[in-house]
Amino acid sequence: MKKSLKHLLITLIALLMVIELKANDGAFYVNGSTLVPVMETDISIQKEILTITIGDDDYATVDVYYEFFNPKAPKTITMAFEAAPPGDWNPEPFNHDGVHPFIKDFSVSMNGNSLPHSNMVVQKDYRKVQDFKPLDLNEWKGYGDTIHYKGETIINYSEEDGLFFDGGNMVYSEKLDSFAYFTYGYFFTASFSEGVNTVHHTYRYRTSFTNWSKFDFVYWLTPASRWAGGRIGDFTLRLMSESPRTEIYMEKCPFDCKYWKASPGQDLVTWAEYKNEYYMLADLYPDKVLEWHKTAFVPDQDFCIYSPEYNQPDPFFGTMDVVVDDTDGSVYQYMGQDDTYYYILADGAIGQTRKSTNHVETFINKGEYSIKSRDSIIITAKSPIRKAVDLGLSVKWAACNIGAGEPYECGSYYAWGEIQTKKTYESNYFDREFRKYNKNSRTVLDQYDDAAHRLWGGGWRMPTKDEFQELVDKCKWEWTTLNGVSGYKVTGTNGRSIFLPITGMRLDTRLLYSDTSAYYWSASLGPSSSEMAWQLYFKSNEINVSALVRSVGRVIRPVHP
Repeated sequence: MKKSLKHLLITLIALLMVIELKANDGAFYVNGSTLVPVMETDISIQKEILTITIGDDDYATVDVYYEFFNPKAPKTITMAFEAAPPGDWNPEPFNHDGVHPFIKDFSVSMNGNSLPHSNMVVQKDYRKVQDFKPLDLNEWKGYGDTIHYKGETIINYSEEDGLFFDGGNMVYSEKLDSFAYFTYGYFFTASFSEGVNTVHHTYRYRTSFTNWSKFDFVYWLTPASRWAGGRIGDFTLRLMSESPRTEIYMEKCPFDCKYWKASPGQDLVTWAEYKNEYYMLADLYPDKVLEWHKTAFVPDQDFCIYSPEYNQPDPFFGTMDVVVDDTDGSVYQYMGQDDTYYYILADGAIGQTRKSTNHVETFINKGEYSIKSRDSIIITAKSPIRKAVDLGLSVKWAACNIGAGEPYECGSYYAWGEIQTKKTYESNYFDREFRKYNKNSRTVLDQYDDAAHRLWGGGWRMPTKDEFQELVDKCKWEWTTLNGVSGYKVTGTNGRSIFLPITGMRLDTRLLYSDTSAYYWSASLGPSSSEMAWQLYFKSNEINVSALVRSVGRVIRPVHP
């Protein structure tokens, strides 16, 4: 593998190659939306500054400043913010209070004064201009409710019950025997004086993702057309990120290429294909603002910001194409070909190599190769990471922790039910209200929230509490060191063994007890509290299976049938 090209320009080639490969498979959490009037024809949007900051905790912060112009006498109207429910692979129980499960810190002020808001569940097709219609929640039931359907009582109704609910996006009326789409609505009363009025609106929401993107950020601009004049007099979009060099991409967006402005040292590439079909690729930084500005802006399209994964392997299907160097056996992620093969390097650059000394083959996720980490795309041959060791028990145990390259390495830390590592553990936990997993519903992680299955694919999964207990009860545990790291050599009934290193755990931003103790997650919810989950805990003089708080970071040792 000889030649490497600079990442951003070559990224355009990669994007063109993967655009048609996008899928809707993924987790949709929530969208953002322009504030809209329930019924209004006089007041117009004179100015809007929309600032979007991509966080490092799977959330985005939206800050919107408006200047509205009221040409007539003072008037009071009801304004609303609407947000679609989470769906696809991540439906959440229907919230009868109208509060979206993935929106935080919602606030609004007008002319410098804070305004209270209320919540409702609204029957709505956001693609049509129509008045909001709050639903009678004594009549309509949603995902996770108990309903009566054709003479049958269905508890915690879901897709598995064979009813049409479209990924949690619909509600059902027993009285009407009918389904309807809904959104969560945030309503407040706004008193407009004659002339210019300011509204400042902020909130945080969890970004979505698909099997081709690290995150998706959806924002509805088109509802702004419901204000008088159907346009925004002066519109500014500002984009930033809390993390360094966050690559983003927008396709078929309403933002004309010539109005973008990058900060010094910030990469930005734009292009247009058909009429009003604009594309943008850029890097975001904490200290640099990417800005788009236009006057007399007509918001006739919504937009989505992606952070592309390109041709990353899909952990659900466990296959990908790789380029294999015939001279030394090196393996790289295949991207495309013409007269040569193109492949992706760990730093985001694109390499190319001769076809005469290389070949392309399909990698099946069975341990022959493995990705070093989520962001490292170079693939190493014959890695022991996904080796399944038969200890003579009910399941086989992995030789290494997730994120480790050797048995003595700690690997990566995860909160229970999450599949990504974080800088901070506990305060930003995905199921903080304990709605999805509690003693009245799910007590074992779904495959979707099982980090071992999501990241390694195939039959790999997290062990259950009982499988940990079997490991403790039926194996010989010997305190020892491997490559200078303390831990236990665990020998099975058939004489084969694995090594479990001490790991410590992560709480907020700290790594605790890393020189004395180990904490390994199971897939099982705790015994008495929804806040707890079962874990394997050990130190030199103690081994047990116990339950602790789900939101802290612990390591994972996968199992395989």
